[in-house]
Amino acid sequence: MATEMNLAVAAQLRAPFLDSEIGKLPRIWCKPCRDRACKDDRHRIEVCGKCGNKMTSAHLHLDYVGHAEVTDRLLQVDPEWQWEPVSFDANGQPFVDGLGGMWIRLTVAGVSRLGYGDAGGKRGADAIKEAIGDAIRNAAMRFGVGLDLWGAKFDPRAGEDGDLADVIGAGLTPTPITDEQQKTIAQLWKDLGYADDSQYDTRMAIAMKILRISGLESTADLAEAEANTLIKALRKRLAEVTRGKAKASAVTE
Repeated sequence: MATEMNLAVAAQLRAPFLDSEIGKLPRIWCKPCRDRACKDDRHRIEVCGKCGNKMTSAHLHLDYVGHAEVTDRLLQVDPEWQWEPVSFDANGQPFVDGLGGMWIRLTVAGVSRLGYGDAGGKRGADAIKEAIGDAIRNAAMRFGVGLDLWGAKFDPRAGEDGDLADVIGAGLTPTPITDEQQKTIAQLWKDLGYADDSQYDTRMAIAMKILRISGLESTADLAEAEANTLIKALRKRLAEVTRGKAKASAVTE
């Protein structure tokens, strides 16, 4: 018997996730700490017991749930849930727009709602999978899945000795930087000639300028979206360097 939407099903979709299903994304709220110029001895560099990152104690955590947890929730509520692209291209494939995004129609318990997802700068087969997963999370939020995680996630009292950054609760996004992104960034630093440990400060300065943030201690602390922005910018810079070398070589010849 097909599942039909009712108050009980809606409540199941909206139910809070278990703590074990919620990830923690750290964000530094103390501006001097972000600028690596904090003189407050209460803000110690230590391993956080919640997120496991070694960083200043003046940070908070954004909650998020991933694609697997959202898919599991949909299966629990309606084993026959399904999604489909809103439109197709000339080859009969799901239409992907110029931003690498895709509109989908998610149907749960007989009710359909739209969602949009993008690949965050990824390419190839991984880009398609990323766009689908992001679209499902986005559409599922329209059914209330993980909705309680959205909103301001900070305690204003924490900013007594420093400005607390305005942050938006991650909800279904943002997700942390992936292993693949970290490898890509490491390779780009190498290709650009910034791979040595002695050039750490230079790498962080470039990354913070590109992302318009401060206090970055490691690109491993970035969110997935931030990592995609950095990767795009570094690829562009590498392409410019490569073109410059080619022109210089042509002139000397």
